[in-house]
Amino acid sequence: MRVVSRHRVGVALGCAWAAAAVFAQQTLADDMRYGLNLDYLYDDNVNRAAVSSERKPDSAASVEGYGTRAFPLSEGSGIVVRGAAQVSQYLHFDDLSNLTLDGRATYRIQPVPGYTMPWIEIAAGGQWLKFRDSELRDGSILFASAGVGSWVTDRIRLAANAGRDWRRAREGEVYDGAVTRLWATLDYRLPGTATLYGSLTRLSGDQVFTASSATAQTKLGNWASASAPDPVFAGAFGGVAPVAYRLQATTLLYEAGVNFPLTGMQAIDASAGYFDAKSAQGGQRYAGATARLSYLVRFR
Repeated sequence: MRVVSRHRVGVALGCAWAAAAVFAQQTLADDMRYGLNLDYLYDDNVNRAAVSSERKPDSAASVEGYGTRAFPLSEGSGIVVRGAAQVSQYLHFDDLSNLTLDGRATYRIQPVPGYTMPWIEIAAGGQWLKFRDSELRDGSILFASAGVGSWVTDRIRLAANAGRDWRRAREGEVYDGAVTRLWATLDYRLPGTATLYGSLTRLSGDQVFTASSATAQTKLGNWASASAPDPVFAGAFGGVAPVAYRLQATTLLYEAGVNFPLTGMQAIDASAGYFDAKSAQGGQRYAGATARLSYLVRFR
């Protein structure tokens, strides 16, 4: 489970890159930026149930603090490093509450100078995950990606990326695995200050499904490479823990949102998403919807 929005991380890195371009002749200390994100998230299938009648909704409140620092290398290239810590509190399934530490470095180069000229990015980093009481999910993630983007006009920004995630669980093998990630984003700056944005992401590789009924467990178990009881959701099924299964699957994620700047340093962000996963074998699937409301503030 990734807890960091790639779109918002991209926005933060983009702001840091812009600062590096503008202040390339200033000291590196001037290129340090800090921010705080306050989120409310609703997920109507937080347990990733393969049977629609077993889907369980939940909401989470989170606080993320981050810092970015830009290191200009030349007029058209530079590196941005980002470190963040996020605390998330789930309102019903309390054991899913977690602490995430995130670090990444992004190298960007614009081979041909110009506002509408494309840039190329290469990024790598990692996450450390610690849940309140879910050892299955504790662990770490390493990731790397490459992408290209451009301001097509003064209002439209496009980007396309490809990446790979490697996750290692602290306990068991259900959350071990690797995922290939392809995603594209579109930003449209409205007249005034607001920005509409959308993204499409395709995930392929190791993904986790859950099931409580014996029939669903049998179907998933036939194709799973790892499985284990998931006590986080036991309370929702009469005290009996459903089983989590790791399968090869493909997931499509859709997101659309709007960002409203309040001042030069503050913004409100609202988005809605939908995810649809299908296993590579056996035809098992899960789907669900999300909604997020965020308050974003940058201190400098």
